[in-house]
Amino acid sequence: MSNKRKQTDEKPDGFTLFDAEERLILESEEMVEMLHRAADRLEWMSKVVRQSLREQRRLIRLSDRSQLELQVANRSLADQAKELTRLNTALQQEIVRGEELTEELRRQATVDMLTGTASRRHFFTLAERDLRNAQRFSETLAVLLIDLDHFKEINDRHGHAVGDEVLKHFGQVCNEVFRNIDTVGRLGGEEFAVLLPRTNAAAAEIVAARFLRHLSDSHVPLDDGTSLHYQASVGIAECHPEDDTIERALARADTALYLAKQSGRNCYRLYTEETDEPSAGLRRSI
Repeated sequence: MSNKRKQTDEKPDGFTLFDAEERLILESEEMVEMLHRAADRLEWMSKVVRQSLREQRRLIRLSDRSQLELQVANRSLADQAKELTRLNTALQQEIVRGEELTEELRRQATVDMLTGTASRRHFFTLAERDLRNAQRFSETLAVLLIDLDHFKEINDRHGHAVGDEVLKHFGQVCNEVFRNIDTVGRLGGEEFAVLLPRTNAAAAEIVAARFLRHLSDSHVPLDDGTSLHYQASVGIAECHPEDDTIERALARADTALYLAKQSGRNCYRLYTEETDEPSAGLRRSI
């Protein structure tokens, strides 16, 4: 309260109209002063509110910009993820194609494509393995050397396409007769060799007889509705403990094969020391 009001309050009762007017003026002045202070405070509050609003707008703009940038970044990441997925899929496909190509190359290198038997090179690789295993575990191992009879006449009379069908059929017969542990390989042309693990000479003769019966009971269908029968000759030899390569056993089987050819073909012969003839080795003219 101002000094003027204090002085007025100290006056005795019975004050005049002028005293009341003076007091009213003083109170009015105080009210004006309070209104000024309130106005100043309202102005300050208004400034604070405006500043706050400006800051909120700025934050909103920053938020909108951030959201926009985030959306753009998300779209970019999504596009990159799609591209990465596409590249990954393409890479997986290339890997699969590479594996298929590798398998195809391996198959071409190890399998004779016409007959499905082992290629010459792969046969000798497997043969040396089987020979070492047989010697290591003191097991028997026999080899068959098979040559199709009169195959040149089949080609000359019916054409090489029919000759190929005969070779395919021969591969199917081998697949039906021989065991999974046996290895059949095409050494060249119409000549084949078969490895018979854990098989002695007597058992090999039984296998050769069964093979020839199966071959004679089958036939190759031709395009003209007829069928073709063909035969084969078989030479048998048992591997010896002193054999350092499979070629030694194959040479003995070749001698036996020559004797089968001399005996009229479509039969098998077992190599023995008594039947060994120097002139019989590695002949291919018969």
